Amino acid sequence: MFDILLKNGYVCDGTGAPCFQADIGITGDRIAFIGKAEEGEAAKTIDVSGRVITPGFIDSHTHADLSFLMEPDMEPFVRQGVKTIVTGNCGYGMAPQGEKTF
Repeated sequence: MFDILLKNGYVCDGTGAPCFQADIGITGDRIAFIGKAEEGEAAKTIDVSGRVITPGFIDSHTHADLSFLMEPDMEPFVRQGVKTIVTGNCGYGMAPQGEKTF
């Protein structure tokens, strides 16, 4: 049994293969199943019909260097599917820190 089942999503896995419709079974923090699941296979089922399921995106040029101070959970990014942020591209960054920084 899965903890969460995402039903009827449009899966785009990022490999360049064509996207396809499938269910995603999640156990703990891992994807445990991709395919056609039966009803009742999960503690919680979410119908994601008409939505795309993708792996996390990498934002390779963001100006979010200070955003984590205001939004520690980075919810605006997570809601857009961004799971990795690269900062400091324009020469500004939070590291290294020293007495002269503040």
